[in-house]
Amino acid sequence: MNNLSRIVLSAALTALALPVASQEAERPVAVKTAGLPDHVRARIEAKAQEGPSSLIRYINSTRHLHNLRVEEIVVSEAETGAVAKKSDESTKVAEKDRAAK
Repeated sequence: MNNLSRIVLSAALTALALPVASQEAERPVAVKTAGLPDHVRARIEAKAQEGPSSLIRYINSTRHLHNLRVEEIVVSEAETGAVAKKSDESTKVAEKDRAAK
């Protein structure tokens, strides 16, 4: 193989690898793990930190072992919004109490 062939081959392989390297990492997912065994909870939380694709793949591949579904584990946006709204309201109440004193 001559030098020109090697250069063309390495350029082509680099061009193929660039889109994969430039992909953004997925954002972590909020999960509900209350009541799960420690080893299952740790694994689900680790996969949730990797992103939704990894978590879904793990839950689906271990469904026959743990009898879990993605819908039961992942916290929905409506639930997270309600929690955030509730915490904002309690912060406002606390600020009003401080101002009154």
